[in-house]
Amino acid sequence: MYANLTQQAVCERSGLGRATVQEIEAGRAAPTVDTVLLLADAIGIPPGELFE
Repeated sequence: MYANLTQQAVCERSGLGRATVQEIEAGRAAPTVDTVLLLADAIGIPPGELFE
């Protein structure tokens, strides 16, 4: 993950469930725009960087 954050830290910062983050990270689920924004904010990066 970016910024040396654990999945748990990203979940806590974003308010998303761990299963949701795991599914997105594994490519088994596509995040909504709102979820992308929450993840980017939690990680501290612009949303577009999640797709690089």
